[in-house]
Amino acid sequence: MEQQFSKKCRYGVILIICIAGMVIFNRSLVFVSSGMSAHKLIVIALNVFIIGAFPVAFTFIPFLARITDAFLRWIWKLIKCLQANWKKFVKYLVLVVAGRCLAWALENLVICKLLHEAANDSRRVFVFAILLLGIVVYGFRNRAGRKPEQFFAIAALILGGTLIRVSPATLGIMVDDETHYARVLAEANLFDGSRLDVEDKMMAEFAESVYNKLAYDRKSRQAYYAELNAMYEEKHVVSPNVRLHGIWSLSYVPLALGTIVGQGLSLSFVHVFMLAKFFNLLFYVLLIYWAIKKISYGKVLLAAFGVIPTTLFMASNYSYDPWLIGFVTLAYAYFFYEIQNPDKKLETKNAILMIVFLLLGCMPKAVYCVLALPFLFMPKAKFKDKKQRLWYYMPVIVAGVALLGTFLLPALLHGVGEGDSRGGEGINANAQLAYVLANPAEYARVLFRFLKEFFSIRNMQTYLQRYFYFGYGEFYGLAWVTLVVVAFLDKRSTKGMTAAVRISCVIASLLAAVACATAMYLVYTPVASDQILGCQGRYLLPMLIPFLVAIAPDKIENRMNPHAFTMVPVLMLSATFLYNIYTMCVALY
Repeated sequence: MEQQFSKKCRYGVILIICIAGMVIFNRSLVFVSSGMSAHKLIVIALNVFIIGAFPVAFTFIPFLARITDAFLRWIWKLIKCLQANWKKFVKYLVLVVAGRCLAWALENLVICKLLHEAANDSRRVFVFAILLLGIVVYGFRNRAGRKPEQFFAIAALILGGTLIRVSPATLGIMVDDETHYARVLAEANLFDGSRLDVEDKMMAEFAESVYNKLAYDRKSRQAYYAELNAMYEEKHVVSPNVRLHGIWSLSYVPLALGTIVGQGLSLSFVHVFMLAKFFNLLFYVLLIYWAIKKISYGKVLLAAFGVIPTTLFMASNYSYDPWLIGFVTLAYAYFFYEIQNPDKKLETKNAILMIVFLLLGCMPKAVYCVLALPFLFMPKAKFKDKKQRLWYYMPVIVAGVALLGTFLLPALLHGVGEGDSRGGEGINANAQLAYVLANPAEYARVLFRFLKEFFSIRNMQTYLQRYFYFGYGEFYGLAWVTLVVVAFLDKRSTKGMTAAVRISCVIASLLAAVACATAMYLVYTPVASDQILGCQGRYLLPMLIPFLVAIAPDKIENRMNPHAFTMVPVLMLSATFLYNIYTMCVALY
């Protein structure tokens, strides 16, 4: 029987959460003017609404009350689990503390004293991360196969957290992170309309960070951090924030939330900057965790996919790619769950969530809407009747059309614009579109040549082991072999994966690549060029799961130890991630 909670308990818990949340939120605000303004009135109204309405709604409205009860049951289950396993909890806590002490001793007593090297804080953190992974392997040695989502989540948080800690707290780490940072600030400062001088300083020094490796070495990092933190303490508002909102704004919520929480807790600027990254990482990990937990089989494939170094690097920085990749993967986890259970009728809830997650994932880049194509090939046997089939196909088609409309409708009404000036001279999207329409055969040849190179073996490095402004990492071949082998072995014999589903997944992946390439040809490539510029390997990552699942046969029987089969692929990819991070960043500190 499920644990029941009284209305008084529900109200009290939600009220405490709302008050704590609004205190943190209010402390994060820095208003442009000291007098009363529209921003302050909005904040006051928001406080009254949240504290006054939310506890009542989540207590008495049935749907919301069930959410509250589910949250309270989870808390209660966690408490009972800690009570029942307190000895194990203490044991692993001791191991973590011992690992922390050992990392300190190795750095300060062995390396510094015996080898006469200067203390390297990043190296100490790096060693601690390796020891933590060892503790995780020890803890999951007998249950990784049963709980692959937990093993993935802890490993990914360790890896991403290590990257956040050892990499410089600057922009110029991830491609386009100066743009992403500006958009995050627009969302985080939505209610006060402010921008601080220290935030402007970060964006102004983006190029210096890229070309001169700003704050990579120990001495310059300490001085730079001290300067940033001192400026932040002054809270000097230099100008109202530029409004950088669009359909992609929602994808910056995790980063903006981390920024707000950090500011509300009165953390230093550097720690606020890092906390925002960690929130992005945490959100990505939760999405992949959810996907692994949902899918019937292919769990190890999703776990290995979740720690692809390029993806993990993006998730630990200012980027909306982890939002896109996470939600698309989650949508396909629901889709494949239904495919993998052919004897069960389609659950309406799963169908709705599948479509919603794909919509959310495609918000930053609507060109990925073509990934909805396989959803149209849900086997007929999955539906209860024709009415359910109709109600399934309509939202899928409407969602696809809506996403297409986000960029086709403005293009039809106002043209496609002048393009992205970062592509260099000769960029004119309207003229490029006219050229493509007038010379379809020539563009087809350009596109074919590009896709041939885009899908080549040597291009794997750009989406498996790319660390952006850090550089390109090694062992991309190992990463690809690991993913393919796992995709082939992490299977069960089933009749659900029809030929139509497989073919549509492959076609959808190809169409997504074509859409991305065409978009970059229009907005980032000089008119009539025989090349496609700006189309990066990372654009292939959202379509990787449907492609790998589609090409892998279901008849291979895997008799490996399930715990080893879960841990080995994740650890192999983790090892390549740590090695490359060390050579590209830690060694420079």
